[in-house]
Amino acid sequence: MRLVSIAPSNTELIFSLNSGDGLIGVSNKCAYPPQAKSIEKVGDFKAVKLEKLARLKPDLILLASGQESIAHTLKKHGFAVEILDNSTIDKMASNIVRLGNITGHIKEARQLSAKFDADLKSLRKLTGESKIKPRVFICVWPNPLMSAGKDSFMDQCISACGGTNCTGDLNQPYPRINPERLLLMRPELIIIPNEVRNEKFWEKTPWKDMKAVKDKKFFILPQYETDCLYRPTLRIKDALYWLALTMHPEQKAALEKWKNQ
Repeated sequence: MRLVSIAPSNTELIFSLNSGDGLIGVSNKCAYPPQAKSIEKVGDFKAVKLEKLARLKPDLILLASGQESIAHTLKKHGFAVEILDNSTIDKMASNIVRLGNITGHIKEARQLSAKFDADLKSLRKLTGESKIKPRVFICVWPNPLMSAGKDSFMDQCISACGGTNCTGDLNQPYPRINPERLLLMRPELIIIPNEVRNEKFWEKTPWKDMKAVKDKKFFILPQYETDCLYRPTLRIKDALYWLALTMHPEQKAALEKWKNQ
């Protein structure tokens, strides 16, 4: 099939299935694996270039959660569209199988899906044995201040790694947070995106007054370009390992064994 992927996570999963040669168009943000950079760009998460798509004539356009508006527009113009729900980490296994069915790589997809499912279950069992459940605040973006709410992908990452999400009671997937409210949350551990590491906003109020910052429980996600905590792909295992180790350094040996299994 001639496929277009307008979500970096879908693009990466397709390459994981050795089906990248079927991609004729991707989004401007599809940069991993490196081969994706050479594929024609047809838009971004919020908008697409219809004239390019008309010229490429794809058999199917793959989207992700949050792109329902684009899906509506594309269908109006006669394009076949499929949306993969990647709003939670538990959806990944079924998404891999769906992409396997689409690309014809069914056997590989089932194997990868089963492996991911088993890894996730064993991680939850491992971290569930810890009596410590640190209160974690993930800064999705500092200005405006955004975090991960209930049922978001990152909320599930925190719980799978044995932590408690400070904003897990908020219904929006990625709600805006009042900085003063952040102080009242009293997080024990703070994580910020690597992309803003040079802004050093944590040296200003209210950040500098927080116990987590004073106690150096303030962590910057590693490797912005290849970071996978925000992206539901198979590389999420590396991110889960990093996050779980950050929360539970006392379980380093067990987590290393899990990562390498």
